[in-house]
Amino acid sequence: MVENILNIRAPVISAVRGRVHGMAATIALFGDVVIAGDDAEFLDDHVVQGNVAGDGGACMWPLLIGPARVKWHLMTGDAISAGEAERIGLVNKVVPAAELMPTALAAEVRRVIALPEVTARMMSVGTEPRGNTPEEFAAWIRSEMVKWADIARTANIRVD
Repeated sequence: MVENILNIRAPVISAVRGRVHGMAATIALFGDVVIAGDDAEFLDDHVVQGNVAGDGGACMWPLLIGPARVKWHLMTGDAISAGEAERIGLVNKVVPAAELMPTALAAEVRRVIALPEVTARMMSVGTEPRGNTPEEFAAWIRSEMVKWADIARTANIRVD
């Protein structure tokens, strides 16, 4: 699923409301533009359930918010509020929940969507921290997910 998202040729706009967990949070954060309602919360609570994050969150979140911050959130299962997500650069913008979809469909966002495909892909992939092409970035994410799964299996921990 992650690779399919990375291979989308148009800019991906994520509009997030409410609490998003695990893979849903990871998918939302793969957006090129992430707009959150003020009621949004992002978390990976695998640890609370006695599991290890293995769905990409453990690989992607450190790239987005840094290793120290992500270790805390992955080890505690604590949520990141919309306001905090905006402050630390996890999302582009926070708006009142009732205004989320109008904002996500607004002219400023349509400017991003209207970019020529090549320009959009170059800007999206060129700013990713690993790889020079969508395929290289997807391969890196896959390899990280395999590493996490191997570590978990060795420790006899279930990976979701």
